[in-house]
Amino acid sequence: MQLKPPIEGFKWNGNTSQLFGVNRELYEPRFGDPGHQGLDIVVPGEKQGYGTPVMSAHLVPTQCHKTFVDSTLRTNGHGVHLSEGLPNGDILETIYWHLSDILVKAGDVVDPSQKIGLMGNTGFVFPAPSQSCPHCGTHTHFAARLWRQGSYVFTDYKSGWIDPVPLMYRPGDRFRMSFTRDLLLGSSGHDVAWLQTILKIEGFGAEYQPIGRFGPKTMRDVRLLQKKIGIEPSIGYVGPKTRNWLIQNYSL
Repeated sequence: MQLKPPIEGFKWNGNTSQLFGVNRELYEPRFGDPGHQGLDIVVPGEKQGYGTPVMSAHLVPTQCHKTFVDSTLRTNGHGVHLSEGLPNGDILETIYWHLSDILVKAGDVVDPSQKIGLMGNTGFVFPAPSQSCPHCGTHTHFAARLWRQGSYVFTDYKSGWIDPVPLMYRPGDRFRMSFTRDLLLGSSGHDVAWLQTILKIEGFGAEYQPIGRFGPKTMRDVRLLQKKIGIEPSIGYVGPKTRNWLIQNYSL
């Protein structure tokens, strides 16, 4: 599975404000999820990106199976849902929320890079738009799910969300991540979610999604990563050597 950025000229430094799995304190009480359910994409400028074209992130023609128009604060605003059938029979779904306008309708076959909507600030955004700041909160929440025989493949998040960052990764990409402390079994926080994203990029973590909690599976995969990159002892503890490797290879 592979996706591409849904806006032109996308750069990890400058066009992202939230990665997957972070800010548990906001998303768990409000939505019942252990962290942020997607990737927030922003465009700096006078209008904060309002009206920027949002495109299909798929590399092949894709079915538009749902559009969603609702601007109340407890929803995700105007959105588009696209579905791609994979060779193994699974379905990869991508979701684009907070749009100011929708340019496709359910049933359309959407070509790669086709414009599907315009970036906006509908739904639950922060800071909320106001008369004095009509473009506040503008961003596109880009999310993904994987379906198999009508059910979510992953259930770490109640609605089946998966981390889109590894699907968008290209060799050499670097992210707005920082690793300033050692991580071990029982650790939690943003940096654990970022670690879990990197583990997935490196080919581990196949059966879970980043939730920002360092459990036995994360410890197992850190050990495997350490063996892969030649860090000894490979005990699943993220100490100075492993942190330095994460920073040198993935941090901006």
